[in-house]
Amino acid sequence: MRCPVCTSGRNTSACSNPARIFLRLAERGSFTGSWWRLKTRGLSCGTPWLGCTLPASLKAYPLGAPVENRKPNTQCHMCPMRMYRRPWELNKGKGRYCSRACRNRAHPLPNGNNLPPPKYGADNPAWKGGVTYKRNKGNYVGPRYVRCPLLFLPMARKDGYVMEHRLVMAQHLGRLLTRREVVHHQNHNTRDNRIENLELFVSNAEHKRAEGIRAAAQRVMV
Repeated sequence: MRCPVCTSGRNTSACSNPARIFLRLAERGSFTGSWWRLKTRGLSCGTPWLGCTLPASLKAYPLGAPVENRKPNTQCHMCPMRMYRRPWELNKGKGRYCSRACRNRAHPLPNGNNLPPPKYGADNPAWKGGVTYKRNKGNYVGPRYVRCPLLFLPMARKDGYVMEHRLVMAQHLGRLLTRREVVHHQNHNTRDNRIENLELFVSNAEHKRAEGIRAAAQRVMV
């Protein structure tokens, strides 16, 4: 028995490579099975000098014969396409359409493009009250960003959001904060933005210097 893929009887690479076997048989039109069946069971003759292996279970599935439990058992509700669906899908009424195009034709949306209308603000299910958080990193808890009022918009990012603690300090002082100014949380909780918990420094150097002095004082007290 010769390998159904090898033409000369010496092409061992075609017998051992499932991808090549699949392409060669597909070109001939002599294989109608699935890729998974080909990959798991193999399609080769088992002749020792060709290096091929043919499991005994493959003898029950001749070349070109579809697998019994994958025969079409239902029809698409929108087109005459026959398809296979698992029994539990049929029992639950799922898998009624052969493609997403048929499903969209069966359930058209009012705007005609099969896309839901955009939702903004509180109507969007992902709405978090206009608040977003910077991603945490290790022990660092990211600050909270809020929508910036028009009066303090120069302090905001391009998307119109600003750190809440900077906005609270700016509203308390009644002016815009410069880029050099740093707002410090006294209890080191970046999301505790009460005005009594905030402290303003003219620069980050002054901020770090004050932090070092306080840490040294605490070590002396201990």
